[in-house]
Amino acid sequence: MAKAAPRNRAKQACLYSENRKVFLQGELYCALAARIGAGERPEAIVNALSCEFPAAKIDEAIRRLLDRRFVVPVSPLDDTAAGYWASLGLTAETATQNLANTSVQIEAMGAAGQSELAAALRKFGVRVVDHSADLTIVLVDDYLDAQIAEFNRRRLTQKQEWLLAQPSGIFPLIGPIFSPRKSACWSCLADRMKWNRQIKAFLDRMDARRVVASPLSRNVLSPSAIGLAAIEIAKAIASGSRTDLHHHVVSHPALCANPAAVPVLW
Repeated sequence: MAKAAPRNRAKQACLYSENRKVFLQGELYCALAARIGAGERPEAIVNALSCEFPAAKIDEAIRRLLDRRFVVPVSPLDDTAAGYWASLGLTAETATQNLANTSVQIEAMGAAGQSELAAALRKFGVRVVDHSADLTIVLVDDYLDAQIAEFNRRRLTQKQEWLLAQPSGIFPLIGPIFSPRKSACWSCLADRMKWNRQIKAFLDRMDARRVVASPLSRNVLSPSAIGLAAIEIAKAIASGSRTDLHHHVVSHPALCANPAAVPVLW
């Protein structure tokens, strides 16, 4: 968000967002902020302001704004998504190309949220397909679901990347991206998760019978869980896999304020 100070006050424009606050000094930047905010194109801005400022100075100021990524060129991406990539230091061109080069398929192992996640990913420009994808997202209600072992075995044999996501429960989980022979595999993750579930392991050994399950275990508590999954997955693809998702499980406890990234050792 850009705010230009009134002309009878200090001549400065403030670029204000949640993670950055930048003050630009001078009447020229105030004039540029107003016209860029109005959606005018660079050529029109130069023509309109050339009666007040030298054209070379206007061009230089616009170039500085672009170089510092205070403004970004219009892209075919959704405006919100383009703004998000810019906040991460990604150009729209880089994000668009990476998103176009990677197709995504969503499979659900009895878990809810498949259509909602697909819609959320498409808003970020992710290419969601029905089959033959570069990356498969597997939605589960439990990272230790018995069905995952066979799925993991097939993916290792086929050398195909896939990703786990659990949008349900109090502790929604996303990741990691499993890359055969390049990163941790599901077996590595499962072994470590079992060590943290000693009571569950005890019940399994005793052949305990589950008589009822909480609705939280199979239903998405909040749309924010789907949104978090979409953001992390889209960010990983748009950045060319330069995120924590390749080696971490990302969690956002519904009863806590801050997300956490937990490394997966292998």
